[in-house]
Amino acid sequence: MVLYKLEDHYSNYTSPFGGFTIKVMKVFARNHEKVGTVRNLLVDGETGRFRYLILETGLWYVGRIVLIPVGLVQLDYETRSICIPQLTKQQIESLPDLAGELGTEASYEDRISRVYGSLNAATSFTDTESHNRNSDIYTATGDLCDYENELISQRMASANRNGSSL
Repeated sequence: MVLYKLEDHYSNYTSPFGGFTIKVMKVFARNHEKVGTVRNLLVDGETGRFRYLILETGLWYVGRIVLIPVGLVQLDYETRSICIPQLTKQQIESLPDLAGELGTEASYEDRISRVYGSLNAATSFTDTESHNRNSDIYTATGDLCDYENELISQRMASANRNGSSL
């Protein structure tokens, strides 16, 4: 499976937000502490489904880049914010820094998924689930699922109008 950054898979990714971008939304941990800002999303190139939120933590000069499986993410359209209720600020800060390593190959995703298996004691998913690409931790829910479905629908409609395949 190849992963793409949001704008590389969906050129119209801002349209469901009326031109506003998800890539600047603030992100909060379990106890409502701000942990960073959305930098991007990684999308499964085969299905068009979101896989990971790319989160920039901290301040610009000391910030780090971490990946969060989309099944752990709750998007709130009204407040234009994201919450990760399964993880604390400390857990998010302890994730490995991925700056300069953002890859899009399956082997890269396998390496990252092992990180979430190690968080088993503090979260509701198991090591087996973290390595299963069909696990719920990789399935968007709520407003994020609605956003994902809207982008998929728009892309399919565009392909049908142009007589091309996805």
